[in-house]
Amino acid sequence: MSGIKGDIKFSKFHEGGPTHVTVNLDGINETLKWAIQRLPMSYKGNAAMSCHADAVGGLYDPTMALESSNYSTSCGPSSESRFDKCAVGDLTGMLGNLDASNSHENFTHQKLMIPITGSNSIMGRTLVLFSGNITKACALITPQETMITARAAFKYPVAGFVYLRQIEGSSDTGTSLFVNLFYVNSAQIQSAFTWKINEGDVSCKTPGEIFNPESTNGKNCSRERQESCPIGDLTSKHGDVTVSMATKGMSKTKAAFIDTNLPLSGMNSVIGKTIILFSKIDPDKPFACAKILKMKPMVVKATFTGKVHDGIDGYFKFTQNSPFDPTTTEISLIGLKRKAEGYHVHNYPMPWQMKFTGSGSCAGGYLGGHWNPYGIDVKSSPPAGTGTVDQYEIGDLSGKYGSFYNLTHYNKVHIDYHLPLFGKNSIHGRSIVIHKMKVMGSSRWVCADNPAVEKNEMFVMKTKVTFRGPTLEGYIILIQSKSHGKFMLSDETSIYVDLKYMYNSTKKSVDHPWHVHVKPEGNDTFAEMGKRCKSLGGHYNPYNVDLSGTYKSSCVPDNEMRCEVGDLSGKNARLNVGYGKQFFTDSDLPLFGDMSACEIYVCGEIAAICPSSWIFEENLRRNCLINVENIILEDISHQRRRQQCGRMHDS
Repeated sequence: MSGIKGDIKFSKFHEGGPTHVTVNLDGINETLKWAIQRLPMSYKGNAAMSCHADAVGGLYDPTMALESSNYSTSCGPSSESRFDKCAVGDLTGMLGNLDASNSHENFTHQKLMIPITGSNSIMGRTLVLFSGNITKACALITPQETMITARAAFKYPVAGFVYLRQIEGSSDTGTSLFVNLFYVNSAQIQSAFTWKINEGDVSCKTPGEIFNPESTNGKNCSRERQESCPIGDLTSKHGDVTVSMATKGMSKTKAAFIDTNLPLSGMNSVIGKTIILFSKIDPDKPFACAKILKMKPMVVKATFTGKVHDGIDGYFKFTQNSPFDPTTTEISLIGLKRKAEGYHVHNYPMPWQMKFTGSGSCAGGYLGGHWNPYGIDVKSSPPAGTGTVDQYEIGDLSGKYGSFYNLTHYNKVHIDYHLPLFGKNSIHGRSIVIHKMKVMGSSRWVCADNPAVEKNEMFVMKTKVTFRGPTLEGYIILIQSKSHGKFMLSDETSIYVDLKYMYNSTKKSVDHPWHVHVKPEGNDTFAEMGKRCKSLGGHYNPYNVDLSGTYKSSCVPDNEMRCEVGDLSGKNARLNVGYGKQFFTDSDLPLFGDMSACEIYVCGEIAAICPSSWIFEENLRRNCLINVENIILEDISHQRRRQQCGRMHDS
């Protein structure tokens, strides 16, 4: 990040021994402060976007050392008491600043006791480098082993999530928890809740008993002795959890904990159990509930075949285990013929009806430009293969990894922290383009879509909204995958939009709201403007989120869970008609299950596309046929008149 490459490792050679901090960084050309902050970071572009205090919290200080009146004098490189008096995260105070002279060094001291296990562990927190008071770079502190990630997603009257992460296959190691919860009802003040993991129903109607498979009596249960607590007694282990008012980002009261008695695998795993919040006013009645579900790694793959792609055979395969992990990029290609140079992720998939690509299918009108949601100025990017990944467009793979210049084949694996497969900036469902050499004009040579890898245990729902007038024509395609494994999260939903005016293809308009509505199409699809689509009812809002107060300012793409499920404008963006395609990744638009939006209308029929390669479980098919909702595109230039509506159904 910011041109700084490498890693910093924390290790102990034996229990009770000192901590060794091994710094191995290139690109440091100034004096930097360094510190461990209390919350986990997620990679959202450069340091200014990923590492700021609102994202990673304050200095990690579990022993409350900062409350000392003489902290500034007792915690410093010249103080003999610094290892006892400094906050756990104050690395500059204990070890001094970083600069070019010590950027490849092992720091240790017999009194350096930075915890890497236990309830005060630094695991799952963020290490930040500062240039003065400005964040220069940051990185998540994680074990070197693969981790299991699970998530409990709350919907109403509290929304948000609790992430749980633990080393895979090591149920006796610490589990990191990251809590981000906020109100979506009419509450006006933040509140503290007791929280438990129970064996009950996610509906909160039958919460069951606290999860306690070892029948622990909890006699000596405390934050310091978590092994003496029932597994599900989160309040005794971590204190109450605080729920705040919704904002346009994460909760102001988000928190992180380490739980030494919270297995995610084995007989006592909490996956499939339910996290329940209880209010102080009515401590026996569940206030909000969410089931803990396992996240499966996201794997997407763009495949090239010689017969179709001018002799190029191979693939780009991308794997990300969770939003907190980097993406592993595996590229294996032959047949480059010393003609290729650049290669990129582009904005859009190929038009749905084009099953194979030729060079014409790779044109900008079809696939758009490089995927660049952070607006990186390519002129400011370093030469190919020399910078850190945040200095390039997300989609500029050849910039990040080095080009194909003068190569006949390529077979390498790269680790990329700036290539998300989860969330609104995901590359899932977009396309890969290989360009010819610059001396050949950098023309788009061959291209392929970048879909999720469909395994035998996956169900795929693909639906198409067709617009046939009276105002617009075109289509919207929605795709979601779901594992039939027990207690597994569904994938996010890809939305591909291609709309234009029916009788004037050059006409353009911007900023159209669009929503899923609750009722099927009536007889007013082709009514005059102002009376059109009135039969469709209100927006699809199955969780009854409150629409007053701060809804308009807090229902934004960075906080989709504050929104109605059907508020596609708030969660993604308003639509522009006549400007070409648009593509979105929606994390809360289910096409499976009881809250499915798998039938929709936009004044043109929406039909599920069900080729034989897609598998549907029979009860999921029935859900789709039963739940009929609608999409409406509004015309903001005429007092939000309903311009066009269309129905989506399973065929």
